[in-house]
Amino acid sequence: MGESKLLEAARLYDPVKHSLSFAGAILGALAGIVLGALLVAATILTGGGIWLIIGAVGLALSGTAFLSGLGEWLFSFIPNSCDGVKDGARSVRIGDRRLKAARAGDPLYCHDGQKIAFGNERIFIEGKNASRKEDETQCAGKIEKGCPTVFYGGVSIQILEKRVGGELPPWFWYGREVVDWAGTILGFLGPRGLIMAGFTLFDKLSTATFVVDKALTYTATIAEQMGNFELASNISAVTNHPAYRVATLGMGATG
Repeated sequence: MGESKLLEAARLYDPVKHSLSFAGAILGALAGIVLGALLVAATILTGGGIWLIIGAVGLALSGTAFLSGLGEWLFSFIPNSCDGVKDGARSVRIGDRRLKAARAGDPLYCHDGQKIAFGNERIFIEGKNASRKEDETQCAGKIEKGCPTVFYGGVSIQILEKRVGGELPPWFWYGREVVDWAGTILGFLGPRGLIMAGFTLFDKLSTATFVVDKALTYTATIAEQMGNFELASNISAVTNHPAYRVATLGMGATG
């Protein structure tokens, strides 16, 4: 259970804090595409055989996914304030401006179709859990501020599942996963010299890291969509830890 806090009540139009992680993911992917194209072109122009070309394509795809993930992580530290709460309670107004009270399930401006995912455990407004500053959204943002004169105490709980991909649009997240797996599979189909390299210590560690990371990511994603928010949160606490991210990105680079 989360920590009990006294926080500002969220209202209509209160902003949502995101990051520039999606922009970073796109920039990283573009860099990977350019570098990958140069690698494949160089392999073809130097007379590489079909298996060497397949290995180069696999490396290019994996590199694109890796650089996209790296860009996403680096840009996640850059905050980006967005238009926030789109609608709220019909009959309850908050503060001097008399703005509608925000609740879990209320829609957002920042991402079409996304809603506030968290709300107060014990405070209800028109049958919905009241939301506050720092409550999270389905699109992995947080309500940035609320009413400076009205506060709710207690614990915030998750009411709705977060979308697949977090701050990344689901289509981009799914696409990158496909590219990553395709690169890994093609890498194993490369020439004998590359296959033999698979027996080195770094390659074993890189492969193991890849498998473990994917298993944790998919388990958390499935748990989230099935409503097991506690399991998803516990796994995400591990996979989002800076030490874990540095380790997995490092092994991806050496692999």
